[in-house]
Amino acid sequence: MIYVYIKHQVANFRNWRELYDGHRETRKRKGCLTEQLFQKFDDENDVTIVFGWDNEENAREFIQSQDLKDAMQKAGVMQKPEVRFLNQVESVDLERHSGQEASF
Repeated sequence: MIYVYIKHQVANFRNWRELYDGHRETRKRKGCLTEQLFQKFDDENDVTIVFGWDNEENAREFIQSQDLKDAMQKAGVMQKPEVRFLNQVESVDLERHSGQEASF
């Protein structure tokens, strides 16, 4: 799985969220497997999303699509988003972590 980090400022979170939620099935059809949505503590219009995609090609195709650009404009995204494509190196559940560190 590849991850896509997107950070952007929106004009109005509630309006943006309605359109974001309405676009979910499109993301799913294009290969999006997971979504995590975040807001800055002191600014609900500062939005960060981390998507999990089935592969890099599908993720890049979707992120560069005119459909997404149109949806973002309609949803009130204020400027060009910061986008990063990421590979997961590690994920640790500290509630279940045994305390043993990996040796390098």
